Parts: sequence; C-alpha cells; structure tokens
Amino acid sequence: MILQKLNEIGVDGNSLLERLMGNKDLIDILFQKFINDQNFNNLTQAIKKKDVKEIYNASHNLKGLCSNLSITNLSFLFSKQVDFIKNDHINEAIEMMPSICDEYYLTINNLKNYLNEK
Repeated sequence: MILQKLNEIGVDGNSLLERLMGNKDLIDILFQKFINDQNFNNLTQAIKKKDVKEIYNASHNLKGLCSNLSITNLSFLFSKQVDFIKNDHINEAIEMMPSICDEYYLTINNLKNYLNEK
C-alpha cells in the first residue's frame, strides 16, 4: 500500500525504501525536511538576480535532495538544469523555471497530502 501511494505522488517507492533500508518511519521525517528546505527559495532568488553561481548551487542541491528522496520528475529536471549551467547555457537553465516551478509545487502539495493522510 505504501509503495502505491509513493508512486502515485511521483516518488519511486522501491528506490526510496531501498535507500532507507526499509525504514518507513524516516519517510515522513525526510519529506517534512524537503518541504521546509530553503534551496528552492534560494534558486528563485538567484534566478531573479541572475547569479549563476547561486543558481548552480541551489539547483545542484535540489538535484541531490530529489535524487536521494527518489522524486524522479524533479530530479530529472534539476539534473537537466545543472547540465545546462555546467555547459554555459544559463538562458536555457533559466527558461526551465516554469516547468520546474510547476513540478516543484505539485510535488510539495503531493508530499503534504501524503503526510496529512497518515
């Protein structure tokens, strides 16, 4: 049942539980930490300032967080954004923000709903 719920909200449940060595109690703690994490705010502020170093740092941090939590769609988007920045395609990285924002807010809402249903 938990795997199905995780998969429905965009989390690879099998991968996440494997990373957590089956400790389901950690899921709630880690999801809450992700919801409260400031990297997305840092990213949006860096985009406004066009601060390439900070855009890279925030996006790279989010890529790692999403990967560790097996949040597949966001992990893919942040990986692509980081690659753009590494290859000096900052405009393409910035142009990804509407898609990233949509997916980020959907994910946050899904995680909150998952936590509230418990």
